[in-house]
Amino acid sequence: TALSNEGFCHVQITDYELALEKCYEALKIFSEIKNKKGIANVHYNLTIAYQRLGDYTTALDHIVKALEYNQKVNDRFEIARCCLQLGFLYGWMSDNETSLEMHEQGLKINLELNNKAGEAACLMGLGQTYRQMKKYDKSGDELFRSMRLRKEIGDMRGYAASMAAYL
Repeated sequence: TALSNEGFCHVQITDYELALEKCYEALKIFSEIKNKKGIANVHYNLTIAYQRLGDYTTALDHIVKALEYNQKVNDRFEIARCCLQLGFLYGWMSDNETSLEMHEQGLKINLELNNKAGEAACLMGLGQTYRQMKKYDKSGDELFRSMRLRKEIGDMRGYAASMAAYL
């Protein structure tokens, strides 16, 4: 767990080489002890690292594995988070239809969990994808919903991100 957390910290400070090293070290240990939750978490962290490196194909491989392991342990919060990342990845790979599907799936789960932060993030993803598709009215609607929800829950950083996407 410490190695996985350290890997994630290195992702945040953009030291991707060390992040990958720590994550793969953690993945080896979690695999040896058959810790599915740990394996899922490391694959999620690897997704973020590869995403930031612009290697969307490898990021996609890891987020699919993270999703599979989270499904095995039935962690719906993490499943929704994986759907969100899948939505963003597919958007960056210009597969807008799949991006919309994944954001909708994440939104549905977040609504069931009453996870307002996750709901707002999925709405922002939908808005960004609609904008990419040049469906500006739909984009504005979803981004405005995201802003309103983020303001309601006091997530001003998320509010600013949704507003920036809206403008």
